[in-house]
Amino acid sequence: MVVIPCPGSHTFTSNKTRTSWGVFRESNRRSAKTRAENAVSSDLVSQINNSSCANGCLMNPPQTTVNPATVTCERKWYTFWIVIKCTGRSTGESTVECRVMG
Repeated sequence: MVVIPCPGSHTFTSNKTRTSWGVFRESNRRSAKTRAENAVSSDLVSQINNSSCANGCLMNPPQTTVNPATVTCERKWYTFWIVIKCTGRSTGESTVECRVMG
């Protein structure tokens, strides 16, 4: 658990990769992009929820940025079919500030 000093701030970061497999490139691309961005958001929320301000302080709502995922796709050739693999990578950060109550 991260205890943020008061007054003070802490920046949490996240970097996630998600893969989507399927027949259609565009739907796989969208899926990989969405899944990577959602994974970053979820990870940042989890990190924030597992933190607290020092005694006597209140946490301001965090300022969060999730960057659009970059997606790369490639064809995978198998004996009887072709599958498209798309990989999405996203990063983000969230800054939490703690302030003295009152």
